[in-house]
Parts: sequence; structure tokens; C-alpha cells
Amino acid sequence: MYSIQAHDGSITALTHSASYVISLGTDERLCFWERFQGHLLNTIQVAHTYCSSMAMFTHNLLITSKQGSLVVWDVRTGVPVRVVKLGHNDGCVFVKHIMLLRDSVACDYGNQLRIVHFPLITDKCE
Repeated sequence: MYSIQAHDGSITALTHSASYVISLGTDERLCFWERFQGHLLNTIQVAHTYCSSMAMFTHNLLITSKQGSLVVWDVRTGVPVRVVKLGHNDGCVFVKHIMLLRDSVACDYGNQLRIVHFPLITDKCE
């Protein structure tokens, strides 16, 4: 067991893959950690996330959210590879929950449930 000072503020979401542990904090930082030794590999400053969940879509792709959108990140580079807008110019709605459904993602969007399909991403990664 090891303990690490991860964020300047509380941690709002955690997820993992075979190689990484990823944390999101109220300091608006995504931190990518090496899973077995706990070394910090990368930190990304993100704004307007307000989500309490995130999910590893593939071994190297992470899904988070920001105002009215889902964001797909490449965890190796720390670069967003795709942003999916869930509504039309509604900056007041924030995704709080994200759940994987094979080649899709289910998420909340205000009082609605949205299912977003990513068939090309999973085809390319397999």
C-alpha cells in the first residue's frame, strides 16, 4: 500500500486500466499514475469538467466530460482526440455520470439519458 498527495483539493473521480490509475480533482487536473509504483506520469489541466465519473474506453482512451460534451483523451499523449457535443449550445448542462456499454457510452444530460456510439474507435483499437 502507498499513499500519494494527488491533488490540491479533493478527488472527484477515479478510474483505471491495466497500466494506469487516473484521478480527477477539484483542482481541475487529470493525473495519470503508473498503476503499480504510483509514479505520476502526466498531468493535464482541464476546465469545466464537473463530472463525478470517467471511464477507460480502451486501454489508452479515457472518456471524461465538460460543459455539454464528452471528451475522449489519449492517455499516452494527454491530448483530447475527440469531443462529442451532446446538445445545441447549452452550456448549463453538465454530464455527471458516465458508464461503458461495449462500443458505446451511456451518460446523463440534464433530465435525459444519452447513448453515444463509438464503433470506429473500438474497431481501430482491436
